[in-house]
Amino acid sequence: MWDNEQLLSFGFDSILNFRPQLGILPYANSDEFSWGRLKRNLKKYKLLDGKLKIFDYNEAVEIMQIIEPENFDQIIPCVFVGWDNTARRGKNGIVMKDNHPEYFEKELLRVTEKLSKSNSKSQILFVNAWNEWAEGNKLEPDSVQSNKHLEVVKKIKCSI
Repeated sequence: MWDNEQLLSFGFDSILNFRPQLGILPYANSDEFSWGRLKRNLKKYKLLDGKLKIFDYNEAVEIMQIIEPENFDQIIPCVFVGWDNTARRGKNGIVMKDNHPEYFEKELLRVTEKLSKSNSKSQILFVNAWNEWAEGNKLEPDSVQSNKHLEVVKKIKCSI
């Protein structure tokens, strides 16, 4: 994993703190059966499956905060709407469940506030939402959440 200071030493003005950082999630790096994943899935989700890589959105965000920079002075922050790449990767995919608009709003607000307190000249924030249905990473209206995620962005943007 790259270190932010090392990347900035190459002469970049800033770097992107891309999300979701799937590699930091427990047992997400391997597609093989894992006893640790089985134990985790049983305990958290009552699922008897040692291959399924499932995470609660809030849990994933909290884990990713562990490696988040202290400030966004030279870091461009990124939030994500959701993730489910099983359409592309089948049984080897990673699923973020419970990516409700309220949770997305909480994370977007947290990152926006942290960015406003930083010494960043650009004050740029990325929302990772490729509108790619094959990864469940979309910010467009759908039949489950309607346009609620978009309304969150509008609400927070208007309050800045």
